[in-house]
Amino acid sequence: MHAAVLRYLDQVARLGSIRRAAAVLNVASSAVNRQILKLEEELGTPLFERRRTGVRPTAAGERLLHHVRETLSEYQRMRAEIAGLSGEIRGEVRLISIRPLVDRFLPRIIQAVMTLHPHITVHVTGFDPAETGEAVDLGSYDLGIVFTEGRERDDPVLARFHTPFGAIMPRDHPLGRQAKVTLEDCTDYPVLILDDLWFRQAMSETRFAARGGRLAPRIVANSLPMIVNALKAGLGIGLFTPIGFIEELRAGELAFVPLADTRFEDSEVSLISPRHKRLSPPARVVADHLAAAFDGMRQTLAEVATAPVQKGR
Repeated sequence: MHAAVLRYLDQVARLGSIRRAAAVLNVASSAVNRQILKLEEELGTPLFERRRTGVRPTAAGERLLHHVRETLSEYQRMRAEIAGLSGEIRGEVRLISIRPLVDRFLPRIIQAVMTLHPHITVHVTGFDPAETGEAVDLGSYDLGIVFTEGRERDDPVLARFHTPFGAIMPRDHPLGRQAKVTLEDCTDYPVLILDDLWFRQAMSETRFAARGGRLAPRIVANSLPMIVNALKAGLGIGLFTPIGFIEELRAGELAFVPLADTRFEDSEVSLISPRHKRLSPPARVVADHLAAAFDGMRQTLAEVATAPVQKGR
C-alpha cells in the first residue's frame, strides 16, 4: 500500500471522520474517501461503518489498522536509524501517559530533549483515567507511562518509581494533623476523585467495604486541573498519589497524608515500551531522559510524603 493511504486510514480511524482527517492531512475529503473506497474494493470488504455522526472501523478495518500502524511505526524507526548514521538523531516519538504527568512533568522533559536534539518531534497523548493501565494499547506508540501495580502487562518496563497513596487536602484541614488517615476518616468529609475504574474496584475490595463502609464522592472528574482547583477552594479532600500536586504541596497550598489501608499503601508508575517493537534512536533518547527524571521524582515524592504534618491545636 502507498504511504499516503496508510496515513489516510490512520487519521480517519483516529478522528472518526473523513472530513476531519482530510483537514488534518491538508487534502480534499473526496481524495481520502476515494482511496478508502478503492482499498475496500481491492480487499472485498468494508473497512469503516459510515454513520451520520462519522465513521468507525469494522472488524476488518481494525485488523488492517493494526498492520498500518505497525508499518508506519517501523518506517519512522527506519528513518530515524538512517538519520543516526550521520550522527544526527531525528524523528518522531509517540508517547502516551497518565494525565497527572502530562501537564507539569512531561513539558520539562521534552524541553530538555529538544534543547539537545532539536530534530526530535514528540507527540504526547494523555489517556483517560477511566482506562486502567492494562487497557492502554501501545500499538501506535513508542513509549507509555502507566500505573502498573495490580495491572498486569507483558510490555518491557524501562523505568519505574513508587509513590504513596493518600489524602490531598487544604493545609489547614483537620485531617492534616494525622500521620495517616483511614478510609473511615475520609467518610466524614466530601471526597473528590478521578474517574478511575481501578481505584473504584480496589476500594470495593478493601476491609473498609467489607464492613459496609462507603465513600460518596462530591466530584468525580477526568480533569486533574479541575480537581486541583476544587481542592484549593476547599470543596473536599482528594484520594490520590501526590504526583499531580507537587507544586501545590511544595508551596504549602495543599497537604498530603498517607492512607493507612495497605491496599493503597504504594502505587507504581512505569515507563514501558511495546513488546515486539525495537526502540528507535529518538525514542531511546526520550526514554533515557524519562528514566533520569523518574529518579528525580523518587526524591521529590520522598520529600513531600515526609513533610511535617500539622501540630494539634
